[in-house]
Amino acid sequence: MPGGFGMASLHLGDVVVGAAAVVNPVGDVVDADGRILAGARAPDGRWLAEEDPLRRFRVPPLPGTNTTLVVVATNAALDKLTCYRLAQRAHDGMALAVRYAHGPHDGDTAFVLAAGEAVMDVNTLGNAVVEVVAEAIRAAVRKQTPHTST
Repeated sequence: MPGGFGMASLHLGDVVVGAAAVVNPVGDVVDADGRILAGARAPDGRWLAEEDPLRRFRVPPLPGTNTTLVVVATNAALDKLTCYRLAQRAHDGMALAVRYAHGPHDGDTAFVLAAGEAVMDVNTLGNAVVEVVAEAIRAAVRKQTPHTST
């Protein structure tokens, strides 16, 4: 599946939450309604997920060739444990945007960085993380440019 690099952010009062994603998953990237934005295609042009929604690979993907990497940054004041918990929530954003995320052929990873003094309820912040991660992943495939081999 073609991948890419995408970013998204939310401004919630004094708090900014941003995500950057490098996207090359085995699974399909889907929009908020579940429609495929990018994914593997059959020789006839149909999405492979339409042919086999459970993605039972006839030939498994090569190990180490697919992943989704996400970095979330915020100006909220967070301790180490809260950053860890928000990184877990970032994986929820991956699961919203990639069907299916966290498979044995993916190296999905998320990091959270916090450098600020802004204050926000951690539940609201976590929900924002989920949304910006999902949107950054979608932006990565929406903004991709076709390449040709030389």
